[in-house]
Amino acid sequence: VSKMERDDSPMPVPSLINHTFCNDGKELITVDETPSENLFVGAYVNEGPKGAYGVVTTMKFWAWNPTPSSRSDSMARAPYTLVAAMSFPHGPKNRVSALAGTASGSMVCTVSNDEKAFRLWKKLIPEEGSETKRMPAWTCLCKVTIPAGFSNFKTERNGAAFSTDGSTLALSFGNMVTLWDSAEARFLTCLRHLEGVTGVIDSIRFVSAGLLQDVLLIKSDLGVSLQSPFGTRGGFQGWTWGVPSATKNLQNQGCVAITVYNSKTENSQLFLIDAVTGKHAIGESHASLLGLVDDFEGRIVSMSAGGTISRESAWADTSSDDDTRFRLLTLS
Repeated sequence: VSKMERDDSPMPVPSLINHTFCNDGKELITVDETPSENLFVGAYVNEGPKGAYGVVTTMKFWAWNPTPSSRSDSMARAPYTLVAAMSFPHGPKNRVSALAGTASGSMVCTVSNDEKAFRLWKKLIPEEGSETKRMPAWTCLCKVTIPAGFSNFKTERNGAAFSTDGSTLALSFGNMVTLWDSAEARFLTCLRHLEGVTGVIDSIRFVSAGLLQDVLLIKSDLGVSLQSPFGTRGGFQGWTWGVPSATKNLQNQGCVAITVYNSKTENSQLFLIDAVTGKHAIGESHASLLGLVDDFEGRIVSMSAGGTISRESAWADTSSDDDTRFRLLTLS
């Protein structure tokens, strides 16, 4: 990259802005951005002291490489093979704001706040018996312009998600979540995250907790909510959990783990909320009535949970006295 003067700032480095895994990790879809000194190439970006530059956006589709048998092969072979690449998936002047893929890896959705539209991408499998061995190809199935009622709001990086079977697509706009039929790109309905609150949703995903299947876990800086996509089902009314600070959340084994960071004390608090009832999941003390589990020094930046469930979900008609045990790992 050329610099006209010694004191000129260098160009920003290329960056990976989003990714999603499909088909149990066998497929990977990434979106990267490469800056250019030519302001007429790609989307125009002006970041103050760094100066203005153009951005070239590329969406790439990768396939997993099986583990080679020999060590020499494993050292030379990359874990993923590039199957296809698409520059400017939303046009030269538009950046990709959100990305989501189906669990089966057959469809991908990209959202662009610049274009005010989302696109569905479908994987085309080569026909069996063809003379030449070809990799799967991807094509743009359709482009859908975001309705006027939602186009004034932005979709955050994690504001798109597919249901487990891929039949329903959820997209967030501001404090609303819209639901779409992925086969026909047809608008179905919308949900409000927190009533009377105008916070911006920064993360949505479909989760399954016990016998609750494909419910929407929605998070913003102002709180967390767990809602049924299409109204009440089996008596589940959904719930909201409002907090005054930024949160992180994780769903596993019938409960939702939430951390809240206090910038004044520089401490984090961990809460466990029952996924079905929205109430505290443990204890009878005053702190436990709120679901408080423990206090931590510093900010928790990531959580991961695992283990086996040993009792029926609260969704079931039967009850059990056995405890539900799982391990929760936090990184701060």
